[in-house]
Amino acid sequence: MRVAGEDGDGDESGQADIDFHRALVRSTGLLELTRRHDSLMTQLSLSMRTLPAFVVPTQEYRHREILDVLQESQAASDPAPILRLMSTHLLTARSDVAENDQLRSKS
Repeated sequence: MRVAGEDGDGDESGQADIDFHRALVRSTGLLELTRRHDSLMTQLSLSMRTLPAFVVPTQEYRHREILDVLQESQAASDPAPILRLMSTHLLTARSDVAENDQLRSKS
């Protein structure tokens, strides 16, 4: 994602973001979660296909935070921290999608 962002490749950045989330969800081994996530990503990918360069550093930071909190939650056998963070991430992502759609419609 960082390399794509540095190159200014919004399409590649968007795909890297989607790939990160798919890999994260699949790593859980939970088939129902994977099925639901795939459905959601199909819907979101239409809007998130291209990420503006200014979004990439924020997404990169968020993804590192997700991995850190996931490891902490797993080590503590406490899903609450990762569930809270993912809820926040998804709500923030919805806002990012809306902003991205507005920027694209102005171009």
